[in-house]
Amino acid sequence: MSRIEEMIRELCPEGVEYKELKNATTITRGVRVVKSQLHSIGSYPVYQKC
Repeated sequence: MSRIEEMIRELCPEGVEYKELKNATTITRGVRVVKSQLHSIGSYPVYQKC
């Protein structure tokens, strides 16, 4: 059993609700991010397709 399966069994004994990402959040197209707007510490990673 993997570590994550052990944690789910321990912390969520009644199981885990699975949702499709599109039903859990809203994904929108944003604006272009330039290097001067990026910070090395933050809440969310930013990925830009080149």
